[in-house]
Amino acid sequence: MPNKKISPDSHEFLDGTPAADRGAAAPAGSDFVDTLQPEWDAKFPDGRYKCVPSVTRIVRMSHYIAKAVDRNLAEFGLNRGEFELLGALIRSESQSLSPKVVQSRMLISSGALTNRIDRLEAKALIRREPDPDDRRGCRLVPTPKGIDLGLKAVASHMALEARLVSALTDKERRTLEALLKKLILSQDEELYPNSLR
Repeated sequence: MPNKKISPDSHEFLDGTPAADRGAAAPAGSDFVDTLQPEWDAKFPDGRYKCVPSVTRIVRMSHYIAKAVDRNLAEFGLNRGEFELLGALIRSESQSLSPKVVQSRMLISSGALTNRIDRLEAKALIRREPDPDDRRGCRLVPTPKGIDLGLKAVASHMALEARLVSALTDKERRTLEALLKKLILSQDEELYPNSLR
């Protein structure tokens, strides 16, 4: 993905959609979410439907981020699931993890993890090795090719992350990080009680 910053007057959004395809531009300083509540209130004047702008914006931004990330990783022949697995192995202390540990970190089903393992193994990016602590188990190990590709993908991904928040000041970014962490922790225990914190 080209290392460019998307400016407010750009003809392309971070998810790759041309601005012309997004319809009429919102007034300066406004976004799509600003129009939601007035439209609901106009349709239902009794105020029975109240949106939560912060959540709506998180959902909308997550869509933009997902599109940008998918497009960037495609340049390395990876999807998000494969990238997450490869990254987990590369940054682990021994560059070797059991599928059970990986599953606890990635919060996915065993079937979904097996599919990711199979795809990365078919690409010669990881290999299965016997687990010395479990005769019936295995360890997942990145190959030299996998480490090389994975580190290049990580560097590109981190550069993309920086561009995605480039509109924020350092103080705004730290505040956003703290608030999002608080929200995530408020949901983790209920949704993923056995996850690795």
